[in-house]
Amino acid sequence: MSDFVSFYVGAPQGTKLAPVLGLFDVSDRTVDNFNVVKYAGDTTFYKAVRDPTIDSVAPAIVQTQLWSENNSMTLNTEKTVIINISLNRREKSEVPLTVNTLNISPSNVIKFLGIYIDSHLSFSTNVDSIVSKTNSRLFLLRQLKIVGMDKHGLHTFYCTNIRPVLAYAAPAWYFLLSKVDQERLECVQRHATCIILPDLNYLERLEALELSTLSSFIYDIS
Repeated sequence: MSDFVSFYVGAPQGTKLAPVLGLFDVSDRTVDNFNVVKYAGDTTFYKAVRDPTIDSVAPAIVQTQLWSENNSMTLNTEKTVIINISLNRREKSEVPLTVNTLNISPSNVIKFLGIYIDSHLSFSTNVDSIVSKTNSRLFLLRQLKIVGMDKHGLHTFYCTNIRPVLAYAAPAWYFLLSKVDQERLECVQRHATCIILPDLNYLERLEALELSTLSSFIYDIS
């Protein structure tokens, strides 16, 4: 065991103690009547609201700003967003909120831990992001095929570099997708397996590669 040493700076990112010390640092960052999710440097306050024109999330932002000032921190207003999630497409949004002379307007889409959440929980924007990201990886898969990588190597590349992007946190959002968006994701797997085994149909390719359809795979991991 090393000797005790006093530190007067923050814990270096990547150290084992950094997450624990970070939790100690923000343990009292709460707001009355709001639920809270804390992850690393991000904090999300949320609650059920019956009428967004009367009940606002403004207190969560204002109190967080005061907490930051009391703890010698600065609230990053450029990364502070408000979203009103409702299945009623005619629901009125929050009014803009001014913090530190900066107006924070309600957003229709936010990125939460890598997932794009829209105000109506359709997750179409999230699918757009996934398809865009996997397109570049499909290009790499095709290049690997051209330079002579065998079926096993291509299969491994797909399972480690493309399918994880398709299925990231999918149990939380996949089953809320429209059939069209589900098929858009399935098409990525269709395309990938076609690159690996172009002479077979989709079901034959899945059997040869010992894969299930993407929807079945996500269902199994849910």
